[in-house]
Amino acid sequence: MTSGLPGRPLLWGGLLSGALLLIAAGIYLLTSGSRDSPIREGATVTFNRDIAPIVFGNCVVCHRPGESAPFSLLNFAEARKRAGLITALTTSRFMPPWLPDHDSVDFLGERGLSDEEITRIRQWVEQGAVEGDAADLPALPEFTEGWQLGEPDVVLTMQTPFMVPAEGVDVFRNFVLPIPVATPRWVKAVELRPGNPRVVHHAVMQVDPSRSSQRRDEENVEPGFPGMDMAGSEPPGGQLIGWTPGKLPIADERLAWRLEPGSDMVVQLHMLPSGKPEQVSPIVGLYFTDKPPNEQAVSLLMRNDKIDIPAGVSDYVIEDSLTLPVAVEALGIYPHAHYLGKSIEAFASLPDGRKQWLIKIPKWDFNWQDDYRYRQPLHLPAGTRIDMRFVFDNSSANALNPHNPPQRVRFGNRSTDEMATLTIQVMPEQADDKPLLREALMRARLEKNPDNWFAHNALGTALKSQGRMDEALSHIHAAIRLHPGHPQLRYNLANFHLALGRLEEAIEGYQLALAIEPDHPKANNNLAVAFQQSGDLERAVEHYREQLTVSPMDARAHANLGTALFEQGHGDAADDAFVRALQLDPDWVQALEGRGDVARKWGRLEDAEGRYQHALRVEPASPGANYGLGAIRLAQGAQQSATAHFRKAVEGNDAYIGVLNDDAWRLATDPDPAVREPEQALVLATLADQLTGHDIPELLDTLAAAQAANGDFGGAAETLERALTLAPGGSAAQYIPQFRARLALYRSGKTYVDGF
Repeated sequence: MTSGLPGRPLLWGGLLSGALLLIAAGIYLLTSGSRDSPIREGATVTFNRDIAPIVFGNCVVCHRPGESAPFSLLNFAEARKRAGLITALTTSRFMPPWLPDHDSVDFLGERGLSDEEITRIRQWVEQGAVEGDAADLPALPEFTEGWQLGEPDVVLTMQTPFMVPAEGVDVFRNFVLPIPVATPRWVKAVELRPGNPRVVHHAVMQVDPSRSSQRRDEENVEPGFPGMDMAGSEPPGGQLIGWTPGKLPIADERLAWRLEPGSDMVVQLHMLPSGKPEQVSPIVGLYFTDKPPNEQAVSLLMRNDKIDIPAGVSDYVIEDSLTLPVAVEALGIYPHAHYLGKSIEAFASLPDGRKQWLIKIPKWDFNWQDDYRYRQPLHLPAGTRIDMRFVFDNSSANALNPHNPPQRVRFGNRSTDEMATLTIQVMPEQADDKPLLREALMRARLEKNPDNWFAHNALGTALKSQGRMDEALSHIHAAIRLHPGHPQLRYNLANFHLALGRLEEAIEGYQLALAIEPDHPKANNNLAVAFQQSGDLERAVEHYREQLTVSPMDARAHANLGTALFEQGHGDAADDAFVRALQLDPDWVQALEGRGDVARKWGRLEDAEGRYQHALRVEPASPGANYGLGAIRLAQGAQQSATAHFRKAVEGNDAYIGVLNDDAWRLATDPDPAVREPEQALVLATLADQLTGHDIPELLDTLAAAQAANGDFGGAAETLERALTLAPGGSAAQYIPQFRARLALYRSGKTYVDGF
């Protein structure tokens, strides 16, 4: 595999051998009289009274049977046997493992010993490691066995364990665990049980709603896929989800993230050979909440990939900066470098001149990397500048250097390469500010590397969400020039064309994306949308069905299929598709609207109203539900209520002007007398004309037809004369002959009926 570390000793083997050197150094320091504070004359430090509280409070969370540490410290005999080792590792602050500086910023779950506690341990060893009075021994701490947060709502397991070899280098492996949920859920906590804590050193967890991680898994004979690249997975809802020995999971409903059906959990494990073959089979527990959060966090990933460290250099510096365009609350932070990392700093320069540390790690150690959550969120106003500074040591003095002698090291995802990334979990004060944050982040990357195709693509997406289409398109095109064969870039460009109504270009773009990646997670759905908007319902249905072979649990695709089938006149099949969408997501508004439309078409108005009301409870501004309720109220003779709902529909989506016009035309001119409803047609046509300022010829044509259907031939003629005045030179010019023919009918006191 590519991520291994040739020739690097096993962690615990290296730790123990290194600890012997530390022990010797520690003994030398003790015998030479060097200590943190004077030893009290005549005082005897005992394990039971003085040391056990330190060990029980800081060490036995890992140093007990069945946990990750290589030995237990639950009693005096076990501690005395390793007294020198304990002294050496606490004096060097290698244990308890905690990288951030204690004085710079407060984190939850902070580990570490005070100077006084370290001195007490050294005194105990110097005085002969005395046990002391049994009555002084505190009770053993109580630990929750099994799941720390209680029984999970869903447990994810591997079908086949992974075998870690007895000898060799570090193993980085990504395991893909399907998440068996039938409907969207909100996840408030994730808990990992590593399966074999003797060899699992740390874990990172992300979620993949596509099939990219599964494809990578299927390409490998053994479970999972190698390396530090986690395929198409991403931190869910801006969350930092990781595991290290002794770290307890946190459940927080305020930061719950949405889990979609068909998603996979990708668990990246850093594993260390133990001297014998070991099976590893991680288990993940998910904890749900029924309370969706009001807003979701954002992960700001700062990085500088211009890393090229010459052999022998001990102070190679990589920096990056970002100025926040909006105010945020910083919730947590995750720094990442590899084995050459020496120190890491990140701080915020506030607009008022104050400096706020975000993290300070004087001595980086890749083996103990972790993510950290602030005890209290840090307020960072708009205009705050964030700076990160990573220092790397590629000299022989770096005991963790994977190369002996040192070699040139560049940026890369392998552990023998190097990285400098800083992920900051933030909550924007305004939910709509997320695109602005994304824009600032990508512009910062492009300043360092104008040829970064990923940054061009992400910046284009951020600008598109702000409605800045021309500028956004320029960056998407730049990304494609730099990486023409990437399917996602072709897909994104097609999305731009679709949003701009350029249906032919959109169809071509989606087809190109699918030619590159036939099972692209979304392209078939959007290609079907483009065909549906162009009126090719047959091909739309074909591609919606194709989408569902790629992602059968995609509620959106099922609902979209329902709309296309409904337009084709297949009411039963459409309703089946809407039902399937609602099985996957009971609150999927489009499917609720669709079932309402089907029921309304069949005359089941009470059923239809229930569907529309459900949709409005989920999305109060739902245009489809408001329009459907307006149609029901109109049929019931409640004209004022109907008009109010129709107005809301148009306010939510001005395309409903066209729906108003089409329905008015049908109710006024349908050849079937049973379908025609002249009074309702007049209400709809009048409203459509009012909402558009009385100056769209096609809508005036419909209004005239409705007026004539109600016997107002003089008004119809006057309205159509206005349409003829406005039509020349515009899109309605093509309809002038038809307008004149209908005008002649109205002047002769006749109505217009389609087909006659």
